[in-house]
Amino acid sequence: MTGRERFRRLMSFEPIDRLPLLELENYEGAVVDRWRNEGLPPDTSVVDFLGLDTVDIFAVNYWPIPGLPRETLAEDDEYLTIRDELGIVTRISKTLPGVIYEHVEHPVKTRRDWEALKDRLDPHDPARYPADWGLEYAARYNSSDKPVGLIIHPFFNRLGYYLMGTENFLLAFHDDPDFLRDMFDFWYQFIIASTEKALDAIRFDYVAIAEDIAFKHSTLISPAMYREFWMPRQTPVLDLLRSHDIPVIGLWSSGDIRPILPMAIEAGFNATWPIESQVGLNVIDLRRDYGRSLLVAGNISIASLIKGKEAIRREVEEKVVPLVKEGGYLPTVDDITPPEVPFENYIYYISLLRDIVMP
Repeated sequence: MTGRERFRRLMSFEPIDRLPLLELENYEGAVVDRWRNEGLPPDTSVVDFLGLDTVDIFAVNYWPIPGLPRETLAEDDEYLTIRDELGIVTRISKTLPGVIYEHVEHPVKTRRDWEALKDRLDPHDPARYPADWGLEYAARYNSSDKPVGLIIHPFFNRLGYYLMGTENFLLAFHDDPDFLRDMFDFWYQFIIASTEKALDAIRFDYVAIAEDIAFKHSTLISPAMYREFWMPRQTPVLDLLRSHDIPVIGLWSSGDIRPILPMAIEAGFNATWPIESQVGLNVIDLRRDYGRSLLVAGNISIASLIKGKEAIRREVEEKVVPLVKEGGYLPTVDDITPPEVPFENYIYYISLLRDIVMP
């Protein structure tokens, strides 16, 4: 059974030979650096060393083209302050370069800024696709033995966060809702026009829409706001994905998304991840509440990976083992694995998944 067949069958509640050993998040440099001192050989990836499965991600460039020149604005012993390709001024830790410490300034402060940005958001710009894009390029994905995925990033909440900053973005729902309606209307049409060519050429196994629309205690917006602003504009995108028979359409969001989850399913999502444990989410509860209408991935607690083997064993026994009898669940870590996780613990976690005997 190929990795692609295994993924599709798992997400269709069909029998598989073994669990896929996949992580949906990349490994940050800081955790890899730690693991190099704890047994991970030099010049060897975590994936290769542990024999993990992988996916093939096709990338559409949804960012402004051309991007702004990246420039360093300030530097001290601890931080770099840079302006990135989107125009965000960011402080980045020198010791943890993959971690953003602080957004200092965002590029859209007025409607005029937004209108100017639209000039660099031509959905038909050839640079949105690889330079050698064509039927032969697409055929490489269609013949892949790995799951083939597309990540639509950013979507509405991520777009507002990057362009305006969270506080200004959320205030605009009250202060200037017509501005956000214009932004959302433009964005969903841009996403559709940018993506159609890929959907017509490539057989995708999953699409993940990157939102991060929640925090520890709830969603960043109310259900009423989700219904008014999101539902009319994300539904055309989801309808397009469903029309191409994509079996897994996932809402990618950290935090407690339960207030909007019923509406997300109504709109056309049939999956969600990473399902963070620390916000009170549990895949067993989600399966009880939504049954097979919701595919799930993630929910392996980072805290358990830090604590040690007994905590890891409980995670696997209480979450993974009950759901593998039915399917529709891909166990993965519930966020980017941080450098506090010892390599020994992560190896143990993978070994437990590898040893599960499928029914």
